[in-house]
Amino acid sequence: MLLEKKEKWQKTIKSQDTGENRVALFFSKLVEKRVYKLEQLKTTLKENIEQRLNIYQKIEGISLWKVNRKLNRLAVKGIPKDVLKEGKYIIQLPDKEYASASSSHQVQYIEKTINALEGFENLRLSHFYSYTPKYVEKKVFGAVTRQLEIEIN
Repeated sequence: MLLEKKEKWQKTIKSQDTGENRVALFFSKLVEKRVYKLEQLKTTLKENIEQRLNIYQKIEGISLWKVNRKLNRLAVKGIPKDVLKEGKYIIQLPDKEYASASSSHQVQYIEKTINALEGFENLRLSHFYSYTPKYVEKKVFGAVTRQLEIEIN
C-alpha cells in the first residue's frame, strides 16, 4: 500500500517538471537510502544478538560458551606441532548425568552447533586448515565420558 502511494507520488513528480519537484524527488531518494541502511543495520544487529544468545545456551549439558572460549584460545595460541602430526585436537567435555548414549540426530546437532561457533570460525581463519568437529562418547563403568575431537586435515 505504501509502495503504491510512493510510486504514484513519484509519477506525479516526474510528470510535473519544476524545480520544486526535483528537490522533492532528491529528498525522497535520500530518505529511501537511509531507511534501507537502517533496515540493514537492524537485521545485522538481530543476527549478532541471536548469535550471542546462542553462545550462552547449553546443549546436552555442554556449555557452548566454554567450548567457544577454548576454541578462541586455541586460535590465538596456535596449534602445537605434535597435535598437527597426530591430526586431531581433543577437548574434554563434562560427563553426562545419565548413562545413556546420544542418538545420531543429537550427535549431528551438537556437531553442527559447535561447527557454527565463532571460536571455530576464528580457528579456521587463523590457521588455514580444514577442521571437522567430531563428538565422541565413551561408556566407562556406568558413566558416559564425552569429548570433542577436532580433526585437522
